[in-house]
Amino acid sequence: MTNLLGSLLKQYEASCSRFQATESDIRNIMAERILRGAQIVLDRPLTADEKRDFINDPQKVQMIYQDKLTVGASEKLKNCIRDIDDRHKDIMRLEKVFLNKLEHKPST
Repeated sequence: MTNLLGSLLKQYEASCSRFQATESDIRNIMAERILRGAQIVLDRPLTADEKRDFINDPQKVQMIYQDKLTVGASEKLKNCIRDIDDRHKDIMRLEKVFLNKLEHKPST
């Protein structure tokens, strides 16, 4: 009975060790992914403080990403509005030239 108990205890300890090793591996893989994502979003190497902050709070990377998307989108929108405004001004100039030519057209 004690041999069986000892054997089961060893199997349990081995399972716990494997679980802890797997858990540690997963934690390391997730930390690497978080840091890689942060580097991609920030487009520069991370400082030690930033690495620690991002690993402790992965949501910060997501927030920075969202901010960049929002800023990038608003810049694109501003550029589109500027382009539309420029085209409108061009059309107004052409219309003015066209109307002037019509007014000054000699009668036949």
